[in-house]
Amino acid sequence: MLKVVEKRFFYYFFSLVLFLISLYLIVFQGFIPSIDFNGGAQVEILFKDAPFKDQKDILNFKEKFKDFRITEILKSEERYIIKMSNLQYQDYERFLEKLKEEGINYEDVNFTNISPTIGKELKNKAKTAIFLVLILISIYISFAFRKNTKPVKSLVFGLSTLIALVHDVIISLGFVILNKFPLESSIVVALLTLAGYSIHDTIVVFDRIRENLSLSKSSKDLKTVIEESVSQTMSRSINTSLTTIIALVVSFLTFGGYVKSLILTLIFGIIIGTYSSIFIASPLVFEMSKFGKNGKN
Repeated sequence: MLKVVEKRFFYYFFSLVLFLISLYLIVFQGFIPSIDFNGGAQVEILFKDAPFKDQKDILNFKEKFKDFRITEILKSEERYIIKMSNLQYQDYERFLEKLKEEGINYEDVNFTNISPTIGKELKNKAKTAIFLVLILISIYISFAFRKNTKPVKSLVFGLSTLIALVHDVIISLGFVILNKFPLESSIVVALLTLAGYSIHDTIVVFDRIRENLSLSKSSKDLKTVIEESVSQTMSRSINTSLTTIIALVVSFLTFGGYVKSLILTLIFGIIIGTYSSIFIASPLVFEMSKFGKNGKN
């Protein structure tokens, strides 16, 4: 039987270290600007003759076109995404002329421009969406577990869920910064997806705790019930996560750098979410119940 409650302070310490490192990165290093939230332009080009063979070619291209403030170049087969800051349409036409002057053959061009005002609005909506998801999921868990949970109060399940979700989101954001991924709308979608995925694992564990509490009828203390419940559901949680990660790895190998930040964030977030459901959310149920004088040591 896995001693998640008995060894909970080790897991708390490990999570606290990751959490504080992530907070430090968020506050003092910050995110790489993206056109989604800061405004800018994105040009998608299919080159007839691939101009980039390695990182050196990309650096040379940026230097040659430095007047256009190129922030990032992504590759998917022969199609390239070139991201620029504060590029107007007339500058975009000048950029295409510059490509011709340099003898670079291209076709199938797509130009997208987001103003700083729209970008700021999207940023505020993203923050609101993440905040609402965390709060609403926690409220739902408190409501869903309102029956047959004695001696654990339903609010304890809700608060444990909220702490675990904040833990997952902050550490995943730290991962984004550490890997120098631009904070764009796809990352926000990944975070919202991870919140839903993580809560699925947490509900499975919590539901087994509730079931075992009902079956034990006070014959076992809360610590034993939680550890038995985690042991009974762990293989299911790990298998579910592994199958999802396998699908994501295949997607990464298929689509390459075009969706690199999204897929890697999802993979990392699934690992952290599975970990927090087992080693953080479950012990927190015991911790809060103990301080509420509803459980036993």
